[in-house]
Amino acid sequence: MNIEIAAVSKRFGSFVALRDVSLKIESGELLALLGPSGSGKTTLLRIIAGLDFPDAGDVQFNGVSAANLNVKTRHVGFVFQHYALFRHMTVFENVAFGLRVRPRKERKPEEEIKKRVGRLLEFVQLSSLADRYPDQLSGGQRQRVALARALAIEPNVLLLDEPFGALDAKVRKSLRRWLKALHDELHVTTILVTHDQEEALEVANRVVVMGNSRIEQVGTPAEIYDEPANSFVFDFIGESVKLPVTVDSGTVWVGSRPLAASGSLPKPGPAQLFVRPHDLTFSEAATAPLQGAVRSVRRVGAASFADIRLDFGMENHFVEATIPANNPVRPGDRVGLTPRRFRIFDPSTGPQAIPSL
Repeated sequence: MNIEIAAVSKRFGSFVALRDVSLKIESGELLALLGPSGSGKTTLLRIIAGLDFPDAGDVQFNGVSAANLNVKTRHVGFVFQHYALFRHMTVFENVAFGLRVRPRKERKPEEEIKKRVGRLLEFVQLSSLADRYPDQLSGGQRQRVALARALAIEPNVLLLDEPFGALDAKVRKSLRRWLKALHDELHVTTILVTHDQEEALEVANRVVVMGNSRIEQVGTPAEIYDEPANSFVFDFIGESVKLPVTVDSGTVWVGSRPLAASGSLPKPGPAQLFVRPHDLTFSEAATAPLQGAVRSVRRVGAASFADIRLDFGMENHFVEATIPANNPVRPGDRVGLTPRRFRIFDPSTGPQAIPSL
């Protein structure tokens, strides 16, 4: 099922939820709508589903307008954050529910329903729990039941609204991998709404970054992370350090020190430097573009990090840098930092070239 969103706008009172959003979703892909709260991602999902309708623009399924199609006729499957399972029904009955409430003319014989539900429970690795009730399941098991129920009706589109948001980190990670494998086998057009960057980048074929009621960038996970289209995407995706710099006579100045850069630069004047913590390398404080004092050192798993207060006059600017194993530092040490890969953005116009060392 191909889906095309064409110039869709939506307003709730004075709040603009979507502003002239256009997007093409290819048949069989797993697309993630990623963004902070209030960015418009859930509103866009609801419009695709037919739960809300746009004030302007159109949604097309396989080239046909869905303007007059309700939720039922769009034939979509839903999975929500809080499962929405029927507590008085067993796992088997929950999965079978959508098949049994179809109009009589469309309903399959009971024997076929039982076979399909049995296959789905086997597919989601819950066959042994068919007679249990939702309260007897873990959070991860409930979410797999919800996915099986959504798939039971053989939907044209599978819509997932923060499906793993209520689960703990370890279960979420396990279910992300499971969902990816499930999609690779079924190839149902799937749209995942999430605010979890790691989830979107790990699971999706393409990621749509949304902010301020519009789409900021569409791309593969690698493109979104390595080639952010603007400062919003760079700042939102992954860890980032943002520092004020000045562009003058073709040179980027960090305070009073020049920073080697290649490619085109913003117009002369104030600008912003964005860099990932792992792209800051330790160097001699006397010659490095950035200098500062180590305030604290901490270890997270296999990696160690230093919080460093940079020398920027009267202003306090703190950065986090990954400490290499062969160059330990301690609180109080004076260090230099050199950005290895970074972006310079003009605050007034958005993205510029990608300078690097």
